[in-house]
Amino acid sequence: MKVRHKKVEKWTSQKPQKETPRQKNKTEDQRLQKLFEILTACSNQTMNDECQHFGNKIAAKSRNYNETVRCHSNLNYERILKCK
Repeated sequence: MKVRHKKVEKWTSQKPQKETPRQKNKTEDQRLQKLFEILTACSNQTMNDECQHFGNKIAAKSRNYNETVRCHSNLNYERILKCK
């Protein structure tokens, strides 16, 4: 008897092969390891000088403003720094 399975495009008498739990865990472990490597590399690139601390301070204060005030203050920062 031929059965059509959702994952298989053509009619077949075989069921599609499913990943075993070990294969799934291995794939997940590889993905998690790669993600950890990327995050570690990114965190190692962070500069912790006075400019970084000042930027963090501005960002923290900016988060407390409503959208309109934040937009205006960001525009003023950009004008001061001549970004625009």
